[in-house]
Amino acid sequence: MKKIYLLFDDFGIKDMDMRRPDMGNPGLGGTEYMYLMFAYYFVQNYSNDKIVFIHYNHNILPENCESIIIKNRDEVFYYLNQSDVLIHASGKDELWYKNAARGGYSLIVWAECYLSFLEMKMIENCSAVKKVVFVSKQEYDNYIDECIIQKSTYIYNMVQYHDDVRNKKLEAVVTYMGSLTPEKGFHVLAKSWKKVVKAIPDAKLQVIGSGKLYSRYNKLGKYGLADECYEKKFMKYLTNDNGDILKSVKFCGIVGVEKNEILKKTMVGVVNPTAISETFCISAVEMELLGIPVVTKGKLGLCDTIKNKYTGLTFLFEKNIYKYIIKLLKDKTKNQRYGE
Repeated sequence: MKKIYLLFDDFGIKDMDMRRPDMGNPGLGGTEYMYLMFAYYFVQNYSNDKIVFIHYNHNILPENCESIIIKNRDEVFYYLNQSDVLIHASGKDELWYKNAARGGYSLIVWAECYLSFLEMKMIENCSAVKKVVFVSKQEYDNYIDECIIQKSTYIYNMVQYHDDVRNKKLEAVVTYMGSLTPEKGFHVLAKSWKKVVKAIPDAKLQVIGSGKLYSRYNKLGKYGLADECYEKKFMKYLTNDNGDILKSVKFCGIVGVEKNEILKKTMVGVVNPTAISETFCISAVEMELLGIPVVTKGKLGLCDTIKNKYTGLTFLFEKNIYKYIIKLLKDKTKNQRYGE
């Protein structure tokens, strides 16, 4: 029996029920959700091998998986044997790869995020890294001229198929889904929102996400939405002169599987309008599964998950985002066709 270890970063999350990722994301970042999905389905299909989570906090993990709680990353290699495989996310330093090579371990780097130049070179030269798995063709192609490509492949992220679709009778509701952090670009949508309302007075904005998505310990600003500095950056566009949140805007916070009920009311979805750091965008595919056309920037991994003028609209210049949202709110025939 081979043990497959998953280095699961739940450092900022504890006491969460993560047993049924097939029912939907319980309120985690995309990388963590993918680890749960992988483990959940692996143990159902490969009973001769074992999944072992190495993680930091007490959380309820998928059934038939082992759990090892560690205090710091340095303890990881203590539990590995040379016959085992460790899957971990990118973002590791030189010491990590040196220790792995010295111990003769087998690593698979699951690159949900882009690699820095330094890490790319470390992976190229590390005998312990047997494979690098990118999560989209766009991300893979980014390294096509580098030596790392010789030990690389790409496998699209997983999403759970379901029969749910959005409501047939829709109001002018726009939904953003993603972390409220600078790299996810919510400020681009916020800056243009009043232009949308000016063109369509009854338009509503739902915001699924929070600055605490990746860590529940993060300190938030005045409105309890995001880091204070970033919150100030986008809230000036979504408040009135008294500092009250606009009536057209609703912040839903971090939600689990119940998010589908929010999404079902959605006429237009928006994800990461800057495309910065986007290697795939699970949120985009989750929206599309419900029949929601998505508006975002046509760049990086989003080119794989959203087909322009087929499952949504993509733009090149962020300042034009409101034009695309308005177009899909007004043209219900096109909206329906893209949704289908």
